[in-house]
Amino acid sequence: MEHVTEEAVGKPVVTPDGDEIGRVNAVKNDRAVVKPYTGVEADMANSAAPDEESLTLDANQITVVTDEYVQLADEFRRES
Repeated sequence: MEHVTEEAVGKPVVTPDGDEIGRVNAVKNDRAVVKPYTGVEADMANSAAPDEESLTLDANQITVVTDEYVQLADEFRRES
């Protein structure tokens, strides 16, 4: 779990496998508002709350925020 701040805005969002799936557009009420890349909403619909054209992620859905990216929790790992 990682607390999200305004410093995350503009950073890419990656899955635990390293796939880049979108970008943080804003932080509202300690939640990251993510603009997903094409097709991501369908893949993540059960794990994140869609807000029309964006996804909202809370701290328990984010593992780490680095200088380069925001990494999602293991629940977003693709099954082989």
